[in-house]
Amino acid sequence: MIDEVLHIKDSLNRKIDLIYPPKRIISLVPSITELLFDLGLEEQIVGVTKYCIHPKKALQKTIVGGTKNANYLIINELKPDLIIAEKSENFRNNILKIAENHTVYVFDVFDFDSAIAMIRRVGYLTNQKAQARIITDKIIQNFTEFNIDFRQKTVFFPVWKKPYITVSANTFINSILNICGLKNIFADKNTAYPRVSAGELRERCPDFIFLPSEPCSFTSEDVAEFSKLCPKSKILNVDGQMFAWYGSRMLYAAEYFADLQKKLFG
Repeated sequence: MIDEVLHIKDSLNRKIDLIYPPKRIISLVPSITELLFDLGLEEQIVGVTKYCIHPKKALQKTIVGGTKNANYLIINELKPDLIIAEKSENFRNNILKIAENHTVYVFDVFDFDSAIAMIRRVGYLTNQKAQARIITDKIIQNFTEFNIDFRQKTVFFPVWKKPYITVSANTFINSILNICGLKNIFADKNTAYPRVSAGELRERCPDFIFLPSEPCSFTSEDVAEFSKLCPKSKILNVDGQMFAWYGSRMLYAAEYFADLQKKLFG
Protein backbone atom coordinates (compact mmCIF):
# COMPACT_ATOMS: atom_id res chain seq x y z
CA MET A 1 0.00 0.00 0.00
CA ILE A 2 1.35 3.42 -0.97
CA ASP A 3 1.23 5.78 1.99
CA GLU A 4 2.19 8.91 0.09
CA VAL A 5 4.10 10.24 -2.93
CA LEU A 6 6.64 12.98 -2.36
CA HIS A 7 7.23 15.42 -5.21
CA ILE A 8 10.80 16.59 -4.69
CA LYS A 9 13.98 17.69 -6.49
CA ASP A 10 17.44 16.21 -6.06
CA SER A 11 20.83 17.93 -6.20
CA LEU A 12 20.77 17.86 -10.01
CA ASN A 13 17.48 19.79 -9.87
CA ARG A 14 15.65 16.77 -11.30
CA LYS A 15 11.97 16.37 -10.40
CA ILE A 16 11.33 13.10 -8.59
CA ASP A 17 8.16 11.33 -7.46
CA LEU A 18 9.11 9.19 -4.47
CA ILE A 19 6.93 6.52 -2.87
CA TYR A 20 7.05 7.45 0.81
CA PRO A 21 8.32 5.91 2.89
CA PRO A 22 10.36 3.77 0.46
CA LYS A 23 10.22 0.05 1.19
CA ARG A 24 12.99 -1.09 -1.19
CA ILE A 25 16.19 0.95 -1.32
CA ILE A 26 19.38 0.56 -3.36
CA SER A 27 22.49 2.51 -2.39
CA LEU A 28 25.22 3.15 -4.96
CA VAL A 29 27.41 5.03 -2.47
CA PRO A 30 29.40 3.07 0.16
CA SER A 31 29.35 5.79 2.82
CA ILE A 32 25.60 6.29 2.40
CA THR A 33 25.04 2.53 2.61
CA GLU A 34 26.62 2.59 6.05
CA LEU A 35 24.44 5.56 6.95
CA LEU A 36 21.28 3.72 5.90
CA PHE A 37 22.14 0.84 8.22
CA ASP A 38 22.83 3.27 11.05
CA LEU A 39 19.42 4.83 10.42
CA GLY A 40 17.85 1.44 11.12
CA LEU A 41 16.95 0.64 7.52
CA GLU A 42 18.54 -2.81 7.19
CA GLU A 43 15.26 -4.43 6.13
CA GLN A 44 14.56 -1.83 3.46
CA ILE A 45 18.00 -2.09 1.80
CA VAL A 46 17.80 -4.52 -1.11
CA GLY A 47 20.90 -3.67 -3.14
CA VAL A 48 24.40 -2.20 -2.68
CA THR A 49 27.67 -1.95 -4.59
CA LYS A 50 30.63 -4.28 -4.17
CA TYR A 51 32.45 -1.43 -2.41
CA CYS A 52 29.82 -1.14 0.32
CA ILE A 53 31.91 -2.84 2.99
CA HIS A 54 30.45 -1.21 6.13
CA PRO A 55 28.78 -2.68 8.03
CA LYS A 56 29.62 -6.29 7.23
CA LYS A 57 25.92 -7.01 6.87
CA ALA A 58 25.90 -4.84 3.75
CA LEU A 59 27.66 -7.51 1.72
CA GLN A 60 24.80 -9.91 2.49
CA LYS A 61 22.61 -7.73 0.29
CA THR A 62 22.38 -8.14 -3.48
CA ILE A 63 25.42 -6.66 -5.22
CA VAL A 64 24.37 -4.50 -8.16
CA GLY A 65 27.90 -3.83 -9.49
CA GLY A 66 30.40 -1.09 -8.75
CA THR A 67 29.91 2.59 -8.08
CA LYS A 68 30.68 3.43 -11.72
CA ASN A 69 28.90 0.57 -13.49
CA ALA A 70 25.72 -0.43 -11.70
CA ASN A 71 23.98 -3.29 -13.51
CA TYR A 72 20.61 -2.30 -15.00
CA LEU A 73 19.28 -5.86 -15.16
CA ILE A 74 19.99 -6.63 -11.51
CA ILE A 75 18.47 -3.30 -10.46
CA ASN A 76 15.35 -4.00 -12.52
CA GLU A 77 14.92 -7.37 -10.79
CA LEU A 78 15.14 -5.74 -7.36
CA LYS A 79 12.26 -3.35 -8.14
CA PRO A 80 13.52 -0.51 -5.90
CA ASP A 81 11.37 2.37 -4.68
CA LEU A 82 14.47 4.53 -4.22
CA ILE A 83 18.04 4.45 -5.54
CA ILE A 84 20.56 6.76 -3.88
CA ALA A 85 23.53 8.08 -5.87
CA GLU A 86 26.08 10.89 -5.61
CA LYS A 87 27.27 13.30 -8.28
CA SER A 88 31.01 12.60 -8.13
CA GLU A 89 30.87 9.05 -6.76
CA ASN A 90 28.80 7.64 -9.61
CA PHE A 91 29.05 8.07 -13.38
CA ARG A 92 26.42 10.46 -14.71
CA ASN A 93 25.49 8.45 -17.82
CA ASN A 94 25.10 5.25 -15.80
CA ILE A 95 22.84 7.00 -13.29
CA LEU A 96 20.71 8.77 -15.88
CA LYS A 97 20.19 5.49 -17.73
CA ILE A 98 18.98 3.84 -14.52
CA ALA A 99 16.77 6.86 -13.80
CA GLU A 100 14.84 6.25 -17.02
CA ASN A 101 12.99 3.44 -15.25
CA HIS A 102 13.58 4.02 -11.55
CA THR A 103 13.44 6.71 -8.89
CA VAL A 104 17.03 7.92 -8.41
CA TYR A 105 17.94 10.64 -5.94
CA VAL A 106 21.37 12.16 -6.66
CA PHE A 107 23.23 14.00 -3.91
CA ASP A 108 26.11 16.44 -4.35
CA VAL A 109 28.44 16.26 -1.35
CA PHE A 110 31.35 18.67 -1.66
CA ASP A 111 32.10 19.87 1.89
CA PHE A 112 31.32 19.31 5.58
CA ASP A 113 28.06 21.29 5.51
CA SER A 114 26.71 19.51 2.43
CA ALA A 115 27.54 16.17 4.10
CA ILE A 116 25.51 17.15 7.17
CA ALA A 117 22.68 18.28 4.88
CA MET A 118 22.85 14.96 3.00
CA ILE A 119 22.50 12.92 6.20
CA ARG A 120 19.46 14.91 7.24
CA ARG A 121 17.99 14.66 3.74
CA VAL A 122 18.43 10.89 3.70
CA GLY A 123 16.62 10.84 7.03
CA TYR A 124 13.78 12.83 5.49
CA LEU A 125 13.56 10.65 2.37
CA THR A 126 13.44 7.44 4.40
CA ASN A 127 11.20 8.57 7.28
CA GLN A 128 14.11 8.51 9.74
CA LYS A 129 14.43 12.23 10.46
CA ALA A 130 14.88 11.89 14.23
CA GLN A 131 17.71 9.35 13.96
CA ALA A 132 19.42 11.41 11.24
CA ARG A 133 19.29 14.46 13.49
CA ILE A 134 20.86 12.48 16.35
CA ILE A 135 23.72 11.44 14.06
CA THR A 136 24.39 14.93 12.68
CA ASP A 137 24.16 16.58 16.10
CA LYS A 138 26.75 14.12 17.44
CA ILE A 139 29.07 14.70 14.45
CA ILE A 140 28.92 18.46 14.93
CA GLN A 141 29.45 18.08 18.68
CA ASN A 142 32.52 15.88 18.12
CA PHE A 143 34.13 18.31 15.70
CA THR A 144 33.40 21.15 18.12
CA GLU A 145 34.76 19.43 21.23
CA PHE A 146 37.93 17.86 19.81
CA ASN A 147 40.63 20.48 19.57
CA ILE A 148 41.86 19.68 16.05
CA ASP A 149 44.55 22.07 14.84
CA PHE A 150 47.28 21.08 12.39
CA ARG A 151 48.67 24.63 12.58
CA GLN A 152 48.04 25.54 8.94
CA LYS A 153 50.66 23.08 7.74
CA THR A 154 50.56 22.25 4.03
CA VAL A 155 49.58 18.82 2.77
CA PHE A 156 49.46 16.76 -0.40
CA PHE A 157 46.61 14.23 -0.45
CA PRO A 158 46.80 11.92 -3.48
CA VAL A 159 43.85 9.71 -4.31
CA TRP A 160 45.55 7.90 -7.20
CA LYS A 161 48.97 7.22 -8.68
CA LYS A 162 50.29 6.80 -12.22
CA PRO A 163 49.15 9.46 -12.83
CA TYR A 164 49.05 11.33 -9.55
CA ILE A 165 45.50 12.51 -8.92
CA THR A 166 44.65 14.69 -5.95
CA VAL A 167 41.79 16.91 -4.73
CA SER A 168 41.12 20.61 -5.22
CA ALA A 169 39.02 23.12 -3.28
CA ASN A 170 35.51 21.99 -4.20
CA THR A 171 35.70 18.53 -2.62
CA PHE A 172 34.68 16.93 0.66
CA ILE A 173 38.26 15.82 1.36
CA ASN A 174 39.56 19.37 0.97
CA SER A 175 36.88 20.62 3.36
CA ILE A 176 37.96 18.06 5.96
CA LEU A 177 41.61 19.03 5.53
CA ASN A 178 40.65 22.67 6.10
CA ILE A 179 38.61 21.84 9.20
CA CYS A 180 41.70 20.10 10.57
CA GLY A 181 43.76 23.23 9.99
CA LEU A 182 45.62 21.89 6.96
CA LYS A 183 46.28 23.73 3.70
CA ASN A 184 45.87 21.65 0.56
CA ILE A 185 48.72 22.57 -1.80
CA PHE A 186 46.56 21.90 -4.86
CA ALA A 187 43.36 23.61 -3.69
CA ASP A 188 43.82 26.16 -6.47
CA LYS A 189 43.35 23.65 -9.30
CA ASN A 190 40.25 24.24 -11.44
CA THR A 191 38.99 20.64 -11.50
CA ALA A 192 37.78 18.66 -8.49
CA TYR A 193 40.24 15.79 -8.96
CA PRO A 194 43.18 17.17 -10.93
CA ARG A 195 46.14 15.30 -12.31
CA VAL A 196 49.43 16.73 -11.07
CA SER A 197 53.01 16.08 -12.09
CA ALA A 198 55.99 15.07 -10.00
CA GLY A 199 57.52 18.42 -10.89
CA GLU A 200 54.53 20.35 -9.50
CA LEU A 201 54.66 18.34 -6.30
CA ARG A 202 58.38 18.93 -5.90
CA GLU A 203 57.93 22.65 -6.52
CA ARG A 204 55.15 23.06 -3.91
CA CYS A 205 56.99 20.92 -1.32
CA PRO A 206 54.29 20.28 1.35
CA ASP A 207 54.92 19.83 5.05
CA PHE A 208 52.99 16.55 4.97
CA ILE A 209 52.10 13.91 2.42
CA PHE A 210 49.10 11.83 3.51
CA LEU A 211 48.79 8.49 1.71
CA PRO A 212 45.20 7.28 2.21
CA SER A 213 44.25 3.62 2.49
CA GLU A 214 41.73 4.02 -0.34
CA PRO A 215 40.84 4.27 -3.18
CA CYS A 216 44.45 3.58 -4.17
CA SER A 217 46.81 1.23 -2.32
CA PHE A 218 50.12 3.00 -1.74
CA THR A 219 53.20 0.85 -1.15
CA SER A 220 56.64 1.29 0.41
CA GLU A 221 57.91 1.98 -3.12
CA ASP A 222 55.54 4.95 -3.32
CA VAL A 223 56.81 6.24 0.02
CA ALA A 224 60.37 6.03 -1.29
CA GLU A 225 59.37 7.86 -4.48
CA PHE A 226 57.65 10.65 -2.56
CA SER A 227 60.65 10.90 -0.24
CA LYS A 228 62.93 11.53 -3.21
CA LEU A 229 60.57 14.13 -4.65
CA CYS A 230 59.96 15.92 -1.35
CA PRO A 231 62.76 15.03 1.09
CA LYS A 232 61.57 17.63 3.62
CA SER A 233 57.97 16.33 3.70
CA LYS A 234 56.74 14.04 6.48
CA ILE A 235 54.95 11.08 4.87
CA LEU A 236 52.15 9.25 6.69
CA ASN A 237 49.75 6.46 5.83
CA VAL A 238 46.26 7.54 6.87
CA ASP A 239 42.77 6.03 7.00
CA GLY A 240 41.21 7.20 3.74
CA GLN A 241 37.68 6.57 4.97
CA MET A 242 38.06 9.15 7.72
CA PHE A 243 38.85 11.82 5.14
CA ALA A 244 36.51 10.72 2.35
CA TRP A 245 33.44 8.94 3.74
CA TYR A 246 30.64 11.45 4.20
CA GLY A 247 27.98 9.79 6.31
CA SER A 248 27.79 8.21 9.74
CA ARG A 249 31.51 7.30 9.59
CA MET A 250 32.01 11.00 10.32
CA LEU A 251 31.02 10.09 13.88
CA TYR A 252 34.52 8.66 14.35
CA ALA A 253 36.50 11.13 12.26
CA ALA A 254 37.10 13.95 14.77
CA GLU A 255 38.66 11.59 17.33
CA TYR A 256 40.81 10.05 14.58
CA PHE A 257 42.08 13.47 13.51
CA ALA A 258 42.79 14.42 17.13
CA ASP A 259 44.87 11.24 17.55
CA LEU A 260 46.68 11.96 14.27
CA GLN A 261 47.44 15.46 15.52
CA LYS A 262 49.03 14.02 18.67
CA LYS A 263 51.09 11.68 16.55
CA LEU A 264 52.42 14.56 14.47
CA PHE A 265 52.84 17.26 17.08
CA GLY A 266 52.97 15.42 20.39
